[in-house]
Order: sequence, then C-alpha cells, then structure tokens
Amino acid sequence: MRENIRIVALWVALIWLQVACQQDHPDAFESLQVTLIGQGQSTLPLSDNLSDGISPIRQDSLGGYYRSQLRFTETQLSQIRQTLKEPVVLRVALGVNDSVLTADVHPLPLNTLVDLPGEQLIPLGAVTLMYRVLDYQGLPQLNLQDQQILKTYLSVRPYGNLLVRFPFKFSCYITETQICARERCLSFPSEFNFERIEILNKDGGILKTLTSEDCAVGLSASLASSTSGPLATFNVRAYIKRLNTAPTGPTPTYSLRYANVSAPSREEASSMVTGDFSSLATLAVGATQMLSFQLSWNLGMGSVIGPKDFFVVNNATYDAILAKGGCTSPNTMQYYAEDRFRFNVNGAPGGCL
Repeated sequence: MRENIRIVALWVALIWLQVACQQDHPDAFESLQVTLIGQGQSTLPLSDNLSDGISPIRQDSLGGYYRSQLRFTETQLSQIRQTLKEPVVLRVALGVNDSVLTADVHPLPLNTLVDLPGEQLIPLGAVTLMYRVLDYQGLPQLNLQDQQILKTYLSVRPYGNLLVRFPFKFSCYITETQICARERCLSFPSEFNFERIEILNKDGGILKTLTSEDCAVGLSASLASSTSGPLATFNVRAYIKRLNTAPTGPTPTYSLRYANVSAPSREEASSMVTGDFSSLATLAVGATQMLSFQLSWNLGMGSVIGPKDFFVVNNATYDAILAKGGCTSPNTMQYYAEDRFRFNVNGAPGGCL
C-alpha cells in the first residue's frame, strides 16, 4: 500500500513539474518563419543555413534596407495568446564577436502574416540576424546604448527564435554599391586566389617569388630565358587555389589575361596568355594548381612596358556579364575576373594588391 502511495506521489510530482516547466518555459517552435523583401518585391526566406542574397530596397552609407515579414500557423498564434501577455518581435543585427549593431522591438499583431513596420537596416559589418518573439511585459524600454538592457533582452528565453548567419553572397549586397560588383559576387563569387607567382631566371632557378604582399621584382634582359630586341621573356609559374565551385551552366573554360596598366578596363586587359589552362576546370575546392607559361616585358625604353595587372578568367561568366550589358561604371577588369595579381617591375608605381 505504502509503495503504491509512493508511486502515485511520484507521478503527481512529475506531472506538476512538467506543468510548471511549461508555464515558466513555454515550448518554442523550432524556428520563426521570416522573409526579407528587397528591391522589386523580391523575397528571400531566411533560414539558419542561408545560402543566397537579394538586392536591398535601397542603400546608403550605413548599409542596406529591407522589409521583413513573419508568418505563423494558427497553432502558433494560439500558443502565443495563451502564453505571452504582451507579445513583441525583437530584431537584432550582430557584427563580429556578436556585437550588437542595431536592435528594435515591435508589437506583434496576432495574425498569421505580419508585416513589420518600416524598413530594417542591415548595417555594414553585420554577419548575423536574430529574430525573437518575447513577452514585453516586465522588460525595460529597449536602449541600444545601454549594454545591460541589451543583455537583458538577449538573455530572455524566446518563444520563437531565428538566428541567421550571412553567407558571402548576402554580405555582398549590403557592402557593394556598384551594380557590376554585385553581379560578380552575387551570381559569380570568385573561384580562385593567386597564392604566389614565381618568376624564373634563364637557368630555371627562381628569380623571385611574388605574393600579394610582396609583388616587386627587378628584371633585366640578362636574366631572361630569351630576348628579342628590347623584349625580354621569362618563364613564370603561378600557384592558383580554388576557393569556390564554378557556377552552374556551361562547362567552364579558363583564360589568363593581362594589361600593361593598373586597374585596367576590360578592353585594356584583352591580352591573352598562351597556354592550356583546362586543368582549372577540374580543380577541387581547397586544392592548388601550378600553371606554367611565359610573360614578356619591354625593358629597353627607360620605363618597363608589359604585364602589370594579371587575371584568371572564367570565360563563361565573363561572357554572361557581357551579355547583360557589361560593366559601365566602373568598367574595370576586376569585375569580370576570378582573381587578379599585380606585378611591380623595376620600381614601377602602383603597389601590390
């Protein structure tokens, strides 16, 4: 008998504990359904594994502006009515190290579709967005300058929650203002990076290993593998690392192009390096490929004439940007290329990249 009483008492205690926990810590649904609305009514449903981006409604020096929309099920609304005395939506933009860049709070209308008022600023430097459904009752007035109040808001257990880390594609749209730059990083993120370039002397030894921090090299005709009048030709090895996969579409083909000036236009960077660079098409992400070719500089006219800015180009994406009208402002080759490298030969001005 006593044993039965103990069992019944234990069950009563467990049931009471479960009810108490539900009252103090209501069950949050797995994730809020939030959609950003951008330029031209384009929409982007947000998720914790976001992989895309859209153009903001407008931009200024602070960042990009979007409208935001929440969607609830009838079950969720019923739970909110029963649990929260004063439901609100907290929107927060976080920077690196989870620093709070912007935060605002809005009353939550109990509708299945909620358009939050105004435009949400996603500031430059933002790497994370947070949306939370909270009970405003008992909370102080939100003050972005008061760190203690911010901590109070962020420590309250939310009823609904969504945390979104920005991918590169999204960050591009709130940092780049030029249409062509945004086309490049949204649709065609850069595939490669020049890790280093080796210029060889006539004996096959390395004359200089160049990097983006140290791109200066002294060249003379006596060190060249071959000469023709004032033109000196050197054997070159470029080590190229793949950062991203090629965009979907036609099988990519690649070319190396260069210009004799810094920050050249597409037309100025029309010189093509002779060679077979088809191996780049099958290079795995994270792997590095060494490419061998020759470059020539005119060293006999007092000032050096020859490759200054140097590019690896996916010909398919290059043509795709051209098909849309190309880059008119600015019309620099970097917006068509996968990566670029700058040579600083014999003290020529321009610095490294």
